[in-house]
Amino acid sequence: NVPDSTIWTNCISSNHPDPELNFPCLGWTLNKYYSTLNFNTFSKTFCGAVIDTLTGDTTYCGSFYYVLYELAKGIGLARRAAEQGNEIFITGAIIGGVQYGTIVSVRGDLGIKIWEYQLYPNYPNPFNPSTLIRYSVKENGWVTLKVYDILGSELAVLVNSTKEPGNYEVNFDASNLSSGVYIYTLQVNGFTDSKKMLILR
Repeated sequence: NVPDSTIWTNCISSNHPDPELNFPCLGWTLNKYYSTLNFNTFSKTFCGAVIDTLTGDTTYCGSFYYVLYELAKGIGLARRAAEQGNEIFITGAIIGGVQYGTIVSVRGDLGIKIWEYQLYPNYPNPFNPSTLIRYSVKENGWVTLKVYDILGSELAVLVNSTKEPGNYEVNFDASNLSSGVYIYTLQVNGFTDSKKMLILR
């Protein structure tokens, strides 16, 4: 919802621990029609790139090899895609009080139905030192979200409380942990799911 005169900055760079994988990003603007929303707006698309700092020439541009973001004016993040092939598209939005497309789920306090319990992949992954973990709860229940090492030893309790239906996110700061693979587990109302995350120093 930024004003029409706003300039979108395209000097985004990744924060990968390997300097060779730290690429600036290219961005471009286009007028795009989102068929799922029946909504026409300007989008800003960012993709990975290697830029020669002396000449300014682009030597590589891989829209899907690195994470691609598409920001739509009046909508926000409209699309995300990555090397692994996991593409996320927005299918609905409430803009200025008007609903466009289909709303599958939003935060529970808006009274929209959440259809399932879900533990999502953390982002970023690999990470250093923090990462965001998202999960969905479809019914009131006691939620626990814990982090374990690869041997099963409990390292952190991120959530241990009652939650109403909705989508939630929690930041995990691993500043005190060494590089390696760790497990995070969500438990609520008999539902259990675990996923791996990788810390790279």
